[in-house]
Amino acid sequence: MNMFYPKPPRSPRPDIVRSIGKLIIAGEQAGFTIEEMIELLNAGLTLAALLDLIGIRLQAMDLFVGDPVPKEYRV
Repeated sequence: MNMFYPKPPRSPRPDIVRSIGKLIIAGEQAGFTIEEMIELLNAGLTLAALLDLIGIRLQAMDLFVGDPVPKEYRV
């Protein structure tokens, strides 16, 4: 790399862009704004913890996609 001609920034990977989009949609469905999610992450919340928080809120709102009760426990 030449100091006079630095490498141009890489284009974002499409799979990462899609994942971020899904995170934003789920977060908004759970009642978070994009700004709130960014603030939580900047304050030190891990991505895994943010996903858990979104999932808990969605379950509480009965918007959870999927079956929260495993087959072996169904009546």
